[in-house]
Amino acid sequence: MTDRLGMNVLHGIVLPQQRSGRIWEKLIQWNGNGLFLDPILTWHDEEAIPIANSKVSIGAYIRDLRILEEGFSSLWTDTSNQAVTIEDNSSLHTSVSFPSSGSFTLRLSITSGSGFTTHSDLVIEVAESI
Repeated sequence: MTDRLGMNVLHGIVLPQQRSGRIWEKLIQWNGNGLFLDPILTWHDEEAIPIANSKVSIGAYIRDLRILEEGFSSLWTDTSNQAVTIEDNSSLHTSVSFPSSGSFTLRLSITSGSGFTTHSDLVIEVAESI
């Protein structure tokens, strides 16, 4: 499928644990009780190498049905405090640019209509600009 639709198509149908080969361990631990794995999945565009001073697409899926049913607000923040520019910090899918090379951590915080809050951290390794 990736040969026809690109690497990013897998974010909608494959869990990160499936891609890394750790899915069976997690399934055994879960044993059918509650939500399987994280309530939020975050990623960055795998078809583009993150480079300083250029845009990279980031996105998220909310997997917790309670949050989806109640409605929610979302907020991307730069927890590395390195002057990351987030195009639309309240959208699940947006673009970011980084001022330099290095390791950056972005956090997506989700608050449901009833006030339940959860988050997911996304670490992106950024290369120097050419």
